Formats: sequence, structure tokens, C-alpha cells
Amino acid sequence: MELGTLLSDDDAVSPVVGVVLMVGITVTLAAVIGAFVLGASTATSPPDAQMRYVAEEGATDGWGDSGDSVERFVVEHDGGEDVDLDRVEVQYAGTDVSSGMLPWLDSNPPSGDEWRPGETWVLEDASPGSGGDFASDQQVLVLWTTPDGSSSQILANGDLP
Repeated sequence: MELGTLLSDDDAVSPVVGVVLMVGITVTLAAVIGAFVLGASTATSPPDAQMRYVAEEGATDGWGDSGDSVERFVVEHDGGEDVDLDRVEVQYAGTDVSSGMLPWLDSNPPSGDEWRPGETWVLEDASPGSGGDFASDQQVLVLWTTPDGSSSQILANGDLP
């Protein structure tokens, strides 16, 4: 076989190029489909955050009484991951404290976009003695909602004393 004939013979070039292109397309298509299937779920797990509750009774009366002293319920981020405040809802007795449906209750969330360890969310009796008070048989819940809003989970719950 002569070298000149070998270099000018291109009978096998087309099948080799075709096979390489088919393998490349198959690998690319498999990667795109795999990324879509594995990454299509927007549900993520809630942040690993520990919460601590502190109930501060009024000085002159007991918890849940309609006396003249301020009662506060403090939810403190006690450690772990930061929590995105856009995905958090704090509820008292099943009602979102930021909804305005509890006019006697002041809700003071942490400032900024993230709830970081050491920061507090304070629920306070806005008008002591007016009849709207914390009840001792209720719970305060911290709920976290998935980014797509499809589900929510309780990050923490605290019972009023």
C-alpha cells in the first residue's frame, strides 16, 4: 500500500464523524434530561435553625389576665442556619401575626431579609388592659414555606405558659 493512496482514501471518514456526532448528541441530551429531572423539584428542605421561646408575664398580674402590664412572647433564633424572612410566618392561635387580624398584638420581626442567630421576633400586648391578651392555652408557631409555596413546615412551636 502506498502512502499517497492511504492519505487520499477518505472512505471511512464519514462513518467515523457520524458516530462521534451521534455519541456527542446522545451524551448532551442525557445530561440535559438528567439535569431537568433531578433539578425540577423546587421543594427544598427547611433551614436547620433552633428557636427558643421566652414568655414574659406582666409585672402586676398573671399571664393572660387583662391587667395593665405588658406581656411579651419572644421567639429567639438560638442557632443554626439563617432563615429567609420571606419564607417565614409566625402564628399566634392559628393567625399570622403580621396579618393585622390581631389588633391588640404588636409583631416586631427581625430587621433585614434574614433571621440570624441571636435575633428575636417579639410579640407584645399592644394595649394592656384593653381585653385583648395572650391566652395561656395557645401556641406560637414558626412556619417555613417552600420557595414555590406548595407546602410549609413547622420550624418551631411554643406553648404559652
